Formats: sequence, structure tokens, C-alpha cells
Amino acid sequence: MPPAPVTGAGTAGTEQRADASDDDRPAGGPGATAPEADPAAALLALTAARERAYETGDAAALSGLTIPGSPAAAAEDPAAVEHFRGTDVVLDLVVERTERPAADRAEVEGVLVSGTSENRESTRLVFRLQFADDGWRVHEVLEP
Repeated sequence: MPPAPVTGAGTAGTEQRADASDDDRPAGGPGATAPEADPAAALLALTAARERAYETGDAAALSGLTIPGSPAAAAEDPAAVEHFRGTDVVLDLVVERTERPAADRAEVEGVLVSGTSENRESTRLVFRLQFADDGWRVHEVLEP
């Protein structure tokens, strides 16, 4: 059972990838940027932070990646995080499209490869992001 993708840059057609080895996260947290900053880049950092949270079994870190009370936060499963502690978790996101319906909201679509080193699956997802006091966070994840 692969880890949940997310409980769901640049411009259309631009591919960007995230992996947990990236260490260029903005100060203040994985998605902490100004609302004018690229939400897709923030989502890539959030994805890398999610991968680390699963590998370390850190449910508290995982909960900091979503908007409290949002559909994404409600879908989180702390037991799953503990299940994957110590496992080589893979969350590789390829961003294909970003839209900004409002200054503090964004929709990022892409393909997420999720799982472990032995078992992976690809899923096309739409991530609805919201800018909070401490940066971009995931509000909802949908399959288009």
C-alpha cells in the first residue's frame, strides 16, 4: 500500500519535479513564501516535506502541510504515517499546469508517483492550494 499522495509549476506545459533531497525550501516551513511567489514551487517543497514526514513517521509535520479544517486535513491518516516510518517513501510530482483564480489561491495539476521503492503508482491530481499566514498549504486534492 503506497502512502497517500496528499490528503490531494510555473506555467502550463512547464515540468517541475520534487524529491526529498531538494534542500532549497523557503525559511519558515516547506511552503512559506509570499503569496506572489510561485505556488507550484511551494507545492514541490510541500511534496518533499510530505515524503520526509512519511519516512520519519512524523504526523505533526504532516499536519502542518495542509489548511486546518480543510478537506485535505480531514483526509489525513496519522496511522498511515506511522506505518511507513523507516520506509523509503517515494513522492515524485511532475507539475503540468498552474492557475491562480485569486491572489491567495492556486490550482496546480500534475502527475504524482507515490509509493515505496518496491511499489509505486502514478496518479493525475489537482491540488487546490491556499495561502495561509505561514505560506502556501494544501486545501484540497482532487482527481480530475
